[in-house]
Amino acid sequence: MTRESTTKTMTTQYSFDRQALEQSIAAGESNIMVRFNVRGFWSDVIDVRVRREFRWNRETLSGAPDWAIDVSHSSGGMEGDIDSVEAHVNFGAAVLAAVDLARELKARLPEIVGHVLAAEARAAAAEQQAQAERQAKIDADPALGQDRAEALVDLLRASLRAGRPCQLVARQRGSDESKTYSAAMPGRSGTAGRFYYGPLRFGRRGAIDNMSLTRAELVSALAGASREAVIANTEEK
Repeated sequence: MTRESTTKTMTTQYSFDRQALEQSIAAGESNIMVRFNVRGFWSDVIDVRVRREFRWNRETLSGAPDWAIDVSHSSGGMEGDIDSVEAHVNFGAAVLAAVDLARELKARLPEIVGHVLAAEARAAAAEQQAQAERQAKIDADPALGQDRAEALVDLLRASLRAGRPCQLVARQRGSDESKTYSAAMPGRSGTAGRFYYGPLRFGRRGAIDNMSLTRAELVSALAGASREAVIANTEEK
C-alpha cells in the first residue's frame, strides 16, 4: 500500500523523498541521489543515482559526456523491532520500487538533461555578467603606470636610506584587495637594495623570512596596480 505526500513516497515497507528528487531535477543537478529507507533496516540501504560521466575514447582521442542511471544497495544494519524475514520482504519490495524509479528516470532523461543544460547556461551567463562587472571596475580604476611606480620605489628606497621604517601598500585595480611591500632595514648584511612582500618578518640571526623582489620586479608589480598606492610611515615629522 502506497501513500503519496508532498514530501515523500511512503509505504509500510519503504520510503524515499520524491519532493527532493523533483527539486534536484528542476535545479539542473547533474548528480542526483535518491535514497530508500526500508523498514527493518536503520540505514538507507538502496540508492538510485543519476549522474553525468565523461567518457574518453582512446581511438579518437576525444571525449563526450554520457549519462548513467544505477541502482545500488548494501546490507545495512538491522533494526531490533522486526524479524529478519519481514525486513527482507520489505527490502525486496523496495528494490522493485527502486528499479521502477530508475526506469522512470531513464524515460525522463531528456527532461533531466534539458534542466542541466539550462542551469549551466544560466551559470555561464551569470559568470559572464560578473566578469563584465569586474572588468568595468578595473577599467574605471586607472593603473599606477611605470613612471609613478618607479618614483614610489625610489621614495621607498630613499626612506630606507634615511633610516625611517617604510612600507608601500598597493591596491589591486577594481578590487579592495591590497598588497604590502617593505624595504630591507639598513645595516643588515646582504639585504641592501632588496624589497619584500608583506611587513618584514625576521627569523634566526636577523634573517628576513619574506619573499624578496628586485627593484625591477617591484616596479613591474606596482605599474599594473591602482593609482591609489601609498607609502606608509615615511612622512617627515
